[in-house]
Amino acid sequence: MGKESLWVKVMSKKIFIFLCLLFVILLPFVFQKNGHNLMEKADDTLIIITPHHEDIRFEFTRGFKEWYFNKTGRSVFVDWRVLGGSQEIFRFLNAQYANAFEFYWTKVLKRRWSEGMQDAFTNSKIVLPSNLEEDDPIQTVRRTFLDSNVTSGIDILFGGGEIEAGEQAARGNLVSSGIMQLHPGWFTEDSIPEVVGGSYFWDNQGRWLGLSQSGFGIIFNRDALVKLGYLDEPKRWDDLVDERFFGEIALADPIVSASSNRVFEMMFQQKVQEYLREKGLNEKSTPDLYEALSEGWDRSLKLIQLVCANGRYFTDSSTKPVLDVSAGDCAVGVSIDFYGLYQEENLRLRSNSSRFGFAFPKGGTVPTADVVATLRGAPNPKVALAFIEYALSLEGQKLWGFKVGTPGGPIHNALRRSPIRKELYVDEFYGYRSNPELNVYRDVGNFVYHPEWSTPIFKPLRFLVKVAFVDTHKELAKAWKAIIDAQAEGRHEDAKRALDKLQDFSIISYENVIDTIKRKLSSSDVLEVLRLQGSLTHYFRKQYSAAEDLAKGK
Repeated sequence: MGKESLWVKVMSKKIFIFLCLLFVILLPFVFQKNGHNLMEKADDTLIIITPHHEDIRFEFTRGFKEWYFNKTGRSVFVDWRVLGGSQEIFRFLNAQYANAFEFYWTKVLKRRWSEGMQDAFTNSKIVLPSNLEEDDPIQTVRRTFLDSNVTSGIDILFGGGEIEAGEQAARGNLVSSGIMQLHPGWFTEDSIPEVVGGSYFWDNQGRWLGLSQSGFGIIFNRDALVKLGYLDEPKRWDDLVDERFFGEIALADPIVSASSNRVFEMMFQQKVQEYLREKGLNEKSTPDLYEALSEGWDRSLKLIQLVCANGRYFTDSSTKPVLDVSAGDCAVGVSIDFYGLYQEENLRLRSNSSRFGFAFPKGGTVPTADVVATLRGAPNPKVALAFIEYALSLEGQKLWGFKVGTPGGPIHNALRRSPIRKELYVDEFYGYRSNPELNVYRDVGNFVYHPEWSTPIFKPLRFLVKVAFVDTHKELAKAWKAIIDAQAEGRHEDAKRALDKLQDFSIISYENVIDTIKRKLSSSDVLEVLRLQGSLTHYFRKQYSAAEDLAKGK
């Protein structure tokens, strides 16, 4: 009887688990059905892919639906696609267009797909003759893609940086929406300048457009700083190498986070400019920038390395550093401004706490555009144009920067981003803005971003930070801790020799990066990239272990 009772209990448990699994499996189909009903009731549909969080999606859904109905008399269903961060989105789009174009080439055009076409159709370096009859086979592939309407199944890219958007535009994944022809007055110095502080705010072909502007900075917990004996507040990128911050810096993985990679790029730009000022030069007065770029590269690697050595972790979540620093789990971190400013206000309003702070590093950052773009083959191009028109109108722009409850502002949470339109920075709207003192058009400062400096190193920088500082973080942190201990014990010569060994970057010098490493990373041979990754990771692990031994006097 006991065995039967046990058998009944076991079977009941299995049946219960089965029913739960069945419920989980069927639930999405129930909601999908309801979702289709909602779409069927709407007159129009818009499909948007975005890295933006729920507050932004909510406010722009609400605002656009109302604006669209008032303008057209039609309802619209906004179908959001959220895959993760910008890098995941761009990888997804690249894969979608690769599959779509191969299908178009082989099934619609009935042509043979051959090796090399995968790289050719998105290769912006392929120059097309003015006369298409002069095209060679590779040029024909590229021209066919650019003339096609192959689709990813998505209308709008909403979010991401201008560099990544520029790459997508160069590939051919982005197309002009027509907004520049519809509202030419918006794309002027009086409304949305093309360039601010060296950063581009829109593409001159209209393939991507800045919607809001962001900067990168340092987040910190004032209570945690006091406990560490750091009685000031970090104001410069160089402040993050302070030995008291060992194990206290919250960082994002540059492979996953585009924002993290932009921070490291800003450090490179700043170090180049520092070198030029030391030599009494500037980017215009020196005929050859190579020496400055090479020296700036070496200096920035030394800075980035020690910031990483002080890091507690490298997360794939851009919000985790903000949450951990605000909770005091980490003393400092790196963040894009809207996350930092949002959390600063959130803590102040909810708990009347001033423990969390955000600061733009002096002379170390410039505004960058957060973009919107129409994707090639957009299923709903007219609705896509309407969304871009709304998002760039003053009505849409107010959602970014106004306080909750102000005329035209958000209704739930302040988004705390700086709108791109100059018109909202006049005195009339001062009291409405969430960050009234933040005005990049007034406060660009003496840091000027030079995209041409970063072009050769932007992709290699992300890769090298990953293999030399992130994947080797255990060995790097141990070596840096040994150097800190040697200094504390008065063994300064050991510490110096160890630091010199730690920061020997001859294998990834500027010359090697823009020549050999960049070429290998651009290769379609995945195995070659993996071999490079493995060899560099092994090299730096050995180097850091040797530096640790030197610091310990071995």
